[in-house]
Amino acid sequence: MKNLYLHGASDDCREVSTDFNNDFESYGDIKINGVLVHYEYNGDWGIELIGDIPSTWIVKGISGNAPRGFRWKEERAGQFIHIQIPDDENVEYEEIEE
Repeated sequence: MKNLYLHGASDDCREVSTDFNNDFESYGDIKINGVLVHYEYNGDWGIELIGDIPSTWIVKGISGNAPRGFRWKEERAGQFIHIQIPDDENVEYEEIEE
């Protein structure tokens, strides 16, 4: 399985770190393989996956200090998100304009 780690940096940079040398950063929301990733910052980061998550993905949201609207959302949101996808699945990023 490939691992993606979604998190925010400083107060404006959205980041995806991976264990397979395919990191990505943006200053707006992004899509990963067509799934919208919404980031919000209000002193702490909140990240939420929006749309149909592929059945091949294993998603774990970590609430941490995420804003209240990003907590307890059935593993779809948190301060950090860990996504595991099959090794044979390509990962494509798309930057969404703010």
